[in-house]
Order: sequence, then C-alpha cells, then structure tokens
Amino acid sequence: MEKWYAGVLVVILLVGCALRENVPDGVGLLFQRIDQQASYEAFQAWVKEHSLPWVEKDTVTFLLWDEKATRVVFESPVLNNKEKSMPMKRYKQTPLFYLFLPLKDKKVIDYSFLRYDEQTPNGKRIQDPAHPFIAYTKPIRSRFILPGEKKGKLLIFSMKPSNGLASRRIFVYLPWDYEDTTNHYPVVYMQDGQNLWDSSVANFGGWKVDSTLDRLIATGKIRPVIVVGIENSSARAEEYVGFSAYYGLKENYDTNEQKRVVEYSKKYLDFVVNELVPYIKKNYRVLAEETAVAGSSFGAGVSLYLGFSRPDVFQAIGAFSFGNYRSDDVNRGIRRVLQVQPYLSAHLLAPDGKHRIYLDCGGKGIDSIFIEASRKLHQDLVKKGWKEGKDYLYVEDLTADHNEIAWAKRFEQFALFLWGR
Repeated sequence: MEKWYAGVLVVILLVGCALRENVPDGVGLLFQRIDQQASYEAFQAWVKEHSLPWVEKDTVTFLLWDEKATRVVFESPVLNNKEKSMPMKRYKQTPLFYLFLPLKDKKVIDYSFLRYDEQTPNGKRIQDPAHPFIAYTKPIRSRFILPGEKKGKLLIFSMKPSNGLASRRIFVYLPWDYEDTTNHYPVVYMQDGQNLWDSSVANFGGWKVDSTLDRLIATGKIRPVIVVGIENSSARAEEYVGFSAYYGLKENYDTNEQKRVVEYSKKYLDFVVNELVPYIKKNYRVLAEETAVAGSSFGAGVSLYLGFSRPDVFQAIGAFSFGNYRSDDVNRGIRRVLQVQPYLSAHLLAPDGKHRIYLDCGGKGIDSIFIEASRKLHQDLVKKGWKEGKDYLYVEDLTADHNEIAWAKRFEQFALFLWGR
C-alpha cells in the first residue's frame, strides 16, 4: 500500500514539473520578492533595476501591477489567434499579471492591456504604464522595440500652456541609440505634431518623419536627432500666423480684432520658447546650440516667425510650402487679412554664418497660390545677403501638391541639409 502511495506521489511531482512554467531568471527574482512582500513598492523596486517589457533569451515578459483588476487580457497584432488577444496570468493571488511571449522573429511588438474590474465589466483598454513608448495607431498602443533595432521611439504627453492657450499633445521622437548612450542630440520643434509620423492616423499617412530619420540615421547619412512635434489646436490659424493680421494694410479694419489675433501668436511664441523648450532641455539630452524649428503651410509661417523673433533660441528654420493667401481671396475668412509674407519680409533675419534657413514650395493646389509669396520671400532673403548653399536652401517642386505626401518627400532633403554628415 505504501508503495502505491509513493508511486502516485512520484507521478504527481512529475506532472507538476512538466506543467511548471519556464520562468525567466529575472522574472523569477521578481516572483521571489513578491512572495516576501506582495506590494507595489516591491514591484517598483524591481522595475527600477530592469526594463519593461523584460527580454531574456528568446522570451519577452509583459507585466502589469493592477490592484483593482479582476482579470487582464493582452492584445497585440503579433498574436497568431483570430482574436489577437491572450489572457494574462495572475501571480498567485497578488495584483501582478504577467505573460511570457516567445520572441521568434519579432522585432517590434505593438500591444495594449484590456483590464476588467467591478466598475468596468466590459473592460478598458490601457497602454503599459511601465513603458512610455507608443505606436501611433488607432487605438494608440504601447510599442516595444527589441534592443539593438535601429528604430527610433515615440512618446506622447500633454501640456497646458500657462498663458491660456489650449492644452495639446506633445510628441517626442528619440533616435534608436538614445537610451544606450549619454550623448546630447540636435533637436527640431515641429508644428502640426499629430501629422508628422508614418501612420494611417496622420493626414495622408503623415510626413513619415520617424521612418525617414530611422533610415537616414541607420545608414549614417545624418546625425541622430530628436524631434518634438507640437499638436495644433482649433485656433491654428490665429496661433500660427496671427502675428501678420492686417500687417501693412492701409484700409480700415477692426483694431481690436487685430490685437486679438496677434495676441494668439505672441502667446504661442511664449509657450514654445518659455515653457516647452525649457521642459525639453530639462528632461532630454538636447544640444541647445543646435535647435531648429520647422513646419508646413501656416506652420511654415510660424516657424519663420519663431526663428526670426528668437534667433538666440533657434539656430535653424525649416519652412515647407510657405506662402500667403492673396488679399482678394475673400472666401477664406480670417486668412484674407493675414499678411504672412509681408510681415516676415519686413522682419528678416540677417545672415551671420551661425543660422540656417530651408524654404520650399510646391506648384499644385494651395501651393499654386502660395508660390508667389514663397518666391517673394526667397528674393528678399537673397537681397538680405543669404546665399544659397551652406546656410540657405530654396527648393521648388512644381509637381507637388500642398499635403503631407509632398512634405514627406522633401523632408529628407531638409534633414540632409541640417544634419547631413
């Protein structure tokens, strides 16, 4: 009888060993800590010593500490099942949920957590709170890039200007080697930040700034660079080119309306220069002496405005599809009284060998209207002493329309001009 019991015990032990998970060593240390003290502080202490998601050998581990969740589902397009989802396991009865995923040939994993609790029985999708980098998709997910892959990382946060302008998202692109070095990088602040990236969420698929920089940096054609994209607001025209409202016009106009519109641009300049730039300097390793500003359309206008107004902050300017609606273009509301090119021509930055300007325009769509003002500003810059070549580049593409597809094509030329090796 004793032999029979002993045999059963051996079978149970063997089955238990067979079912036991192959836990990565690093995660095993976490489990040991949680066994000793199942607290968020213990989890955070482990996270500070490790990067999440945690990669060990051929396995990537996803972790979520959630004290209220009754269950958590891992979602990712890389999963092979039809639902593209998989339940995460709870470690014993603690708030720690985990999932081990074989890497195989995966280099990039976009994922999110669908968490359930008593208040959200249908689940709520969240990004990984322990991993700041995102995939600019719909919905926005967390993005894990395998260490060593030469792909930049994107993160998003919101800022509320203290001067009363609307809150907006800030997008930050970091080159692939940022976390592996202590280097400082050139930085460019770009307008319409929601449309800069290689994504179906962005207009016309975006400028593809991230994928273009990934390619140029990986092939050594340009130096690694940080990009700060500033989302526009519903007051885009006022913020971007309000500085030029009624400028130089002799006809009668509402001076109170002029002051109101001009104030938007002043506040936008104040926000960028006195709040956003210092924040980026404090939190990221940027080269203050290599700071650029860029944008397209009205974003080109405000980039020139910022660069001309504060050459002590911005050493380079990129103006894509720069231009101005004609004063007789009466069907465009406030735009007909915005004198962007006349204002900028009257406030030109003088060449000094330390600053650079990139200016371009297409020839189709809105650019067929803008090109007149673009050529006029180009002529005025040349008269001011800017010589095409090292410090100034003017480009016309008469086959190009006024959209992100065209700006994506010309962005590479701008990047080579500014950061080319």
